[in-house]
Amino acid sequence: MKLRVLILVCAVAALALGFGLAGLQRRYVAGVFVPDGQAFGKRPGSPATDDTVYSFPTPGTWPAGLAWDGQYFWVSDIDDAMIYRLDTVGSIMRSFAPPDNFGSGDLEWADGHLWFVSEVEGLLYELDTLTGAPLRSFVLPDTGTPRPSPWGLTSDGQYFWHSQYGNARIYKLDPANGQVLFSFPPPTSSILGIAWDGFYLWGVDISSLTIYVMNPPDSSAVASFPGQLPYPLGLKWVGPDLWNVDGNFCRVYKITGVSGLAEKGKLPVSGPLGSICPNPFASRAVIRWTSSGDAGQEPMVFDASGRPVRTLVSGRMPSGSQSAIWDGRDDAGQELPCGAYFVRLHIADRMETQRLVKVY
Repeated sequence: MKLRVLILVCAVAALALGFGLAGLQRRYVAGVFVPDGQAFGKRPGSPATDDTVYSFPTPGTWPAGLAWDGQYFWVSDIDDAMIYRLDTVGSIMRSFAPPDNFGSGDLEWADGHLWFVSEVEGLLYELDTLTGAPLRSFVLPDTGTPRPSPWGLTSDGQYFWHSQYGNARIYKLDPANGQVLFSFPPPTSSILGIAWDGFYLWGVDISSLTIYVMNPPDSSAVASFPGQLPYPLGLKWVGPDLWNVDGNFCRVYKITGVSGLAEKGKLPVSGPLGSICPNPFASRAVIRWTSSGDAGQEPMVFDASGRPVRTLVSGRMPSGSQSAIWDGRDDAGQELPCGAYFVRLHIADRMETQRLVKVY
């Protein structure tokens, strides 16, 4: 009798365990595939700091997001479920709990306000910088994938750029209402931290540990280089350097010598787009290129946010040297503000982009 009871108890326990394991869901947290109900695991490795000249420790044991307010860094931490304001040696100047009480997601400082991406809630929060209380929030894009995995956030001074590694997409968002204005697929599917340098969008891939320099107008990667941190998350540009927080070693690293990489990574001058002169320009710039045949050609000008503003030429042209003049105006004849622009030339199946700057 006792043996039968023991067998029945064991069978019920095994059945319950089976249902429990079958019902165990798996999810991503900060790019790591982990099961619910278990301790979060972080990636093994040791940092190689050949490209870093300075670093400082973070207070928590799983730093994630990173922002710079012009004087202090802000770091979100998953293990502590806190957001910290730190000086450049890692001392805590202020701290508060994130609105989702979790802390997994990127941070950005824009126009005097702190913003937080909640990976677990799929929301973008504007926070009170004294208390951490949410001032407003927007629902982040969700393309219907099982795990959109919202993460990265950076501002170009006018719009937000937001990365999602679950559906491999980078979005341009209106900060007034969170509306999607533009999106493109990044070079790889695991871009988390992103940063804006005033001309290009930078992104770090946690799978290949590669840092990419991206040109939003044509969605191209103009340069890339291997990163040195085993678990790179938040990424921010504090010119002329990148700063990257590492989730394994709980430090913020300064990465130097990267400001010229985008220039070096541009498509070769032997391509169809030859020169832009003068650059920078005040009243007009001459764009020259070479056509190898009677092919459709469409040199276009984009602003720094990726919006097309002027079509210089459209249609077929004979082979040989070609040129067009841009007077700094849009297609409607309106004078455009000073700043960075991009000229994209599309001939047949070839495309090339170069940057030009309009000044007073």
